[in-house]
Amino acid sequence: MDKIRCGVIGLGWFGEHHVDALQQIPCVEVTAVCTRREHRLKEVAGKYNVPKSYTNYHDMLGDKDIDVVTIVTHVKDHLKPTVDALRAGKHVFLEKPMADSGEECDQIIAEEKKTDKCFMVGHICRFDTVYALAKEEIEAGNLGKIISMHAKRNLAKWVTETHLQKVSALFGDGVHDLDLMFWYTGAKPKSVYAQSMNTRPHLPFDDVGWAMFRFDDETIAVIEDVWCLPDSEPFAIDARMEIIGTE
Repeated sequence: MDKIRCGVIGLGWFGEHHVDALQQIPCVEVTAVCTRREHRLKEVAGKYNVPKSYTNYHDMLGDKDIDVVTIVTHVKDHLKPTVDALRAGKHVFLEKPMADSGEECDQIIAEEKKTDKCFMVGHICRFDTVYALAKEEIEAGNLGKIISMHAKRNLAKWVTETHLQKVSALFGDGVHDLDLMFWYTGAKPKSVYAQSMNTRPHLPFDDVGWAMFRFDDETIAVIEDVWCLPDSEPFAIDARMEIIGTE
């Protein structure tokens, strides 16, 4: 079986995780990595024995030895490399959140529809056993009609100092649970109400966020993301979801 040849664009903390995870898949070969930071490029390419490295993603996209790219840049830098990769004839795996605005998401979708290439946003929770089993129960009709969902994904302060330099709690983690809610109900929100606050003014993004949704099938859902749990908590993350149905 021929291996899928993959290039990774963006080598921050999570970009390196992509390289590591991809190399553990037998049918995948990490052919190239790309970042503008030359010292980081050398570090990751050397650590994982990646044969090719680029500081300009356009050069990577011109490499005919690459079948698919994973894009792990900052969310504000998702649009252009994704569109360029699709135009270059590459399959694309894009890290979540998909883009920085609905308009940018629409641009990516429009570009994807022009190609015959695979495109996927990295909503990893769908592949988590617990959430996948919940999906099976819902599809089997064992919960009846879903009427209420409440998800929380709360993190300790010490975990989130770096994350909050780039994204808010609600935007960074709320997308996981909102995607699951879409998946479970097959419905779309018809109204949204949200509040957020920042308990650490030295950080640029809010570390507390709540959102309430009413879906077009009348399901009510709440998403809670609190990224400032006290350091005295015995765990780094408190993630759970409650789904209530008519049965």
